[in-house]
Amino acid sequence: MANVSYALVEAGMRVLAIDLDPQGALASILGLQEEALPTPKVFLQSLSPDQVVRSTNFQNLFLIPGPSPEMEIESGMDELAPNHILDWIGAHGIRDQYDYVFFDLPASFGPVVEAALAASDCVLVIKEADALSFRLLPHELTFLKKIRQQYNPFLRLIGILVNKFDARDDLMNDVWNALRDQYGEVLIESSIPWDTHVMEAAAVGKPVIVYERISSGARAFLKAVQEIGQREIRKS
Repeated sequence: MANVSYALVEAGMRVLAIDLDPQGALASILGLQEEALPTPKVFLQSLSPDQVVRSTNFQNLFLIPGPSPEMEIESGMDELAPNHILDWIGAHGIRDQYDYVFFDLPASFGPVVEAALAASDCVLVIKEADALSFRLLPHELTFLKKIRQQYNPFLRLIGILVNKFDARDDLMNDVWNALRDQYGEVLIESSIPWDTHVMEAAAVGKPVIVYERISSGARAFLKAVQEIGQREIRKS
């Protein structure tokens, strides 16, 4: 999600990324390795943005860091109700301050994911091209349908983005073709290739677009965000 966020910044957008994944990877990738917050408590206690929003090393890209492994148990992940994040966004005028607000979410169906989706306009599903990810996708889409029915009727799926794709791998090609057959209308054609530059960039605390702009991974993220933008323009 850090690379998607930065690609939008490159397109002239002001972006806030909110890390709700217990792995807390966003802070590291955005060069704030020492930053950590029990993020759900931001919303449970309605903390002021001035207390929790961090500037990154990249202009117009801001971050609410996620919890460290040590504070995960006390972070309040299971205490969030579907209205908590939506109420916080409204109370602090977040939509007026940023062009995009991204939630980086765990791969689960728990309360924190429900609360984030209840507050979201749209969802970008990022998947790897393996058999397990493909089998889990219908369950994830069913979960999105539940969120629409119970909490947020305006929630939209803007795309499925395939990450770490290796066109030399026959199994990955089979999964890609199956995704195209079943989800062609929402599948982002600009998949993100397997590229060691992406991992190297994360290790040094930079988006890959900054670390190695001409790499296949950087070019793919820029192209994918452009494709998503074009789809949104056509729908508007």
